[in-house]
Amino acid sequence: MKKNPILYNTFGKVIKLMRLNKEMTQQELAEGADLSIRYVIAIEKGEQNPTLDVVYSLAKALDTSPSMIWKEVEIRCLSYRLSSDRLGAHPTLLREKAFASTHQRGLLSRWCRF
Repeated sequence: MKKNPILYNTFGKVIKLMRLNKEMTQQELAEGADLSIRYVIAIEKGEQNPTLDVVYSLAKALDTSPSMIWKEVEIRCLSYRLSSDRLGAHPTLLREKAFASTHQRGLLSRWCRF
């Protein structure tokens, strides 16, 4: 099966946003999910494809459900595809534009409804 970097990157962004929304450090998330900090960092960067067990552990540490995580990922991936199809722009530029403002803590509550 072909890897989907957009999915991995989106999943990582969602985990990062949820973590920041809870005002947690990567270390705290790693400890809460019983994972190494290096693995959490790799997930947030979209470099790792976590198993279902890991998704469940992350959700528990973030005090949410795996379905909520996937809902956010699905919404962002759908939004990305619609923007990409409609605008015909370069996918990397669209992804950067879509997530640029989400790094600002003031907008986290607008992007993440937890």
